[in-house]
Amino acid sequence: MNARRMFSGLMLALTVLSVWGGSARAADPVRIKLATLAPEGSAWHELLKDMAAEWSQASGGRVDLRIFPGGVAGDEPVVMKKMGINNYQAALISSHGLSTIDKSVRTFTVPRIVRTNDELAKAMDRMAPELEKRLQAKGYEVLFWADAGWVKFFITTPDPTIEGVKKHRLFSWAGDEQGLELWKKAGFNVVPLPATELVTSLQTKMVNAFDAVPYYAVATQAFKHTPYMIDMNWAPLPGALIMTKASWDKIPDDLKPVLKNISAKYTARFRTETRKMEADAVEAMKARGLHVVTPPPEVQAEWDRAIEKAYPDIRGYYVSAEDFDWLTSVVKQIRSAQP
Repeated sequence: MNARRMFSGLMLALTVLSVWGGSARAADPVRIKLATLAPEGSAWHELLKDMAAEWSQASGGRVDLRIFPGGVAGDEPVVMKKMGINNYQAALISSHGLSTIDKSVRTFTVPRIVRTNDELAKAMDRMAPELEKRLQAKGYEVLFWADAGWVKFFITTPDPTIEGVKKHRLFSWAGDEQGLELWKKAGFNVVPLPATELVTSLQTKMVNAFDAVPYYAVATQAFKHTPYMIDMNWAPLPGALIMTKASWDKIPDDLKPVLKNISAKYTARFRTETRKMEADAVEAMKARGLHVVTPPPEVQAEWDRAIEKAYPDIRGYYVSAEDFDWLTSVVKQIRSAQP
C-alpha cells in the first residue's frame, strides 16, 4: 500500500514537472540575431535598437532581437552565407548583399538612372511590393526598406573628370564579379576587396580611391586617406531589413502583423535619418580637411554620356532587361509628373 502511494506520488510529481517544464519552454522567446555593417553607435544602429525595443514591448518579451553591428559578422556576402546555415536570422543589408538572393534589387544601383532623393523614394515605394514578392519566393521576409545615401567618389586629386578618376586604383566590393567586369570594360582600374578591408587597403596603398556613401566614409575614417570628394550623386545605395522565412515562421501568428506594422514605420525613419546623416557627414569631413569638388556642368555631362554608353552592357547582363526598363520607365513617369 505504501509502495503504491509512493508510486502515485512520484507520478504526480513527474506530471506536474512535465507541465511546468513544457510551459517554461513554450514561454521561451524567439531569439533573432541581426547582422549589419552599420557602425556601432551610428544613427542606423540606434534605429535598429529602437525597433528591437518596440518589438520586445509589443510582444511582451516573446521576441528577442539582438543586433550585431559594425561588420562583426563579416562582409555582406559572408552574412548571407551565415543566414543560410541559421547562424544569423536577420540582416540590415545593402543591395550588394540582397543581390545574392535576387538581382532585381541592384537595378537601383545602376549609376545615374535615379538622380535625386525624391526620385529614389518614389521609385522604391512603387516597386517595393513586387520586389518583396520576389524575395519572399527565395525564402526571405522584408521588414522594411532603407537606403544609406548617395555613393560618391573619394580620390587623391582635385580632378573630378572621369579620366581623372580612372587614373586611381579604385576600391571595388569583392564578390560582384559582373560589376568588376563592367568597371574594367569602362576603363577603370578597380581592386576587388571585402568592404571590411577598405581602410586597411587605403593605408597600405593597395587602393587610393573608393566610392562609398559619405556616412560610411566618415564612420570608418576612410576619407582621411583621400582628401577630395566628387559631389555627384553617382548611385544610391538601397537596402532592406530582411529575415529568413524559417525564422519569421517561428514568430507566433498573432504577433506577425503587429511586428510588421512596427517595422514599416522604419522605412520613413531611415530615409529621414540618412538624409541628415549624409549632410552631417560631409560637413564633419570638411571640418577635418576634406575638399568637396563639384563637377562643372560640362564634366557632369561627360560622366552621363559615359554611363549611358555603358547601359547596353549593363542591361540584360548586370540587371535583367525587364528590370532595367521597369526602373527607367518608373523614373520617367516620376519626372513627367513633376511641375
